[in-house]
Amino acid sequence: MLKGKIISVIASDVKEAESFAESLGKKKEEGKFYRKAGEELVSVLVPKANEIFSVAEAVSLSDYFCFINREVNKDEAEIALLLESSNREGCVSSQDEETFRKYFASFGISRKVYERKVDEGKVQHTASMGFAFVDSAFIVKGVGPVILGFSFSEFRVHQKLKLLPSLKEAEIKSIQVLDEDYGEIGPGIRFGFALKGVEEKDLKASYAAVTDSVSLSSRMKAYKLGIAQDAQSLHAFFYGMKVFGNLEKDTLELSSQVPAVSGRAVLLNVNVQPNRLRVYGWGEPVTG
Repeated sequence: MLKGKIISVIASDVKEAESFAESLGKKKEEGKFYRKAGEELVSVLVPKANEIFSVAEAVSLSDYFCFINREVNKDEAEIALLLESSNREGCVSSQDEETFRKYFASFGISRKVYERKVDEGKVQHTASMGFAFVDSAFIVKGVGPVILGFSFSEFRVHQKLKLLPSLKEAEIKSIQVLDEDYGEIGPGIRFGFALKGVEEKDLKASYAAVTDSVSLSSRMKAYKLGIAQDAQSLHAFFYGMKVFGNLEKDTLELSSQVPAVSGRAVLLNVNVQPNRLRVYGWGEPVTG
């Protein structure tokens, strides 16, 4: 069964990030590089560093990150705190290692400064958690409803799943990976599912597909970084899914449900005062 690893490469200079990503895979989509060998697929994501939502989505999806740091300024400090909040494994390739370690001495990311940018042997395969992140959903003439995204579970043709937020049930009619047909895939795979049992209106705003084994949550316990500005509302990025929520004490009440699985969501506050960092901290789904 095809299984995968997801790596994100972040640099203030997107061309520099893409140049490095090319050493790991071949570009197939904007901001996405792939390398397939046997039953393993490595996906490399290159978000736009000047778009914090793009960085948060990519990092929250990834099993591992590589941050190419050139200087410790406001923008790159914000990226570093986002990576810190994600709790993902990763490495920092810094042009000024001493300054980076000094500036982030109280954060775990200061211990991720390595000479090697990515040690692929340390990148774990994506875990199976019973859902898929959906980043695109549309109708294809002659095929029908199609969703694209990344798998965080095993999926097979004819399997039933439910779309979020609609909870509409669908059946997988076919699976494609890099334009090849598959009968089944494992977690960590960039997929295309053709579906049956749903209509175009059911695809609207779809951001995830879940199996019957997964429970859902509409709340997150929120953890604030000490240097973050207070907030009343936040955006949570959880395995790629972006969900808005209102903060009540230390609980984020979400506008839509997310899979109640282990892992951290990156919490962003886009309503900060000028020159303040937008990274609030992290969140974890409340179960039960």
